Amino acid sequence: MVRKRARPPAPAEVETFIELPFCGDVFAAERRYGISRRTLFRLAKDHPEAVRRIGARTLWLFAVIDELVMRLPTTQEASDHRRCNLPEAKVLSDMRKRAAAARAARKAKNAAADAAVAELFVQP
Repeated sequence: MVRKRARPPAPAEVETFIELPFCGDVFAAERRYGISRRTLFRLAKDHPEAVRRIGARTLWLFAVIDELVMRLPTTQEASDHRRCNLPEAKVLSDMRKRAAAARAARKAKNAAADAAVAELFVQP
């Protein structure tokens, strides 16, 4: 008796079902959503229901993140959204500039004080 190979199923009989994982690590979330690790952890800070901790490992619940992504504004809505945030961004930028200027002033003041002290201890 000659054994025949089983015929592959006809295309109509094949189910087109894609199984996606329920959760995954940060690397899988980066690949799945195309966003950086930093952005994912910012998302976790804002939406703690999107992550679970098991020991030192963080698991990302993809169903929750999918829902959050679906709630993001469309491109038409985002342009208005960005205009609304511009004044806040300008305030933050000004605060950063003032803080940098204050740090530079402190550094200059400390350098001048160090130079004055060093001048006192210079032996003729």
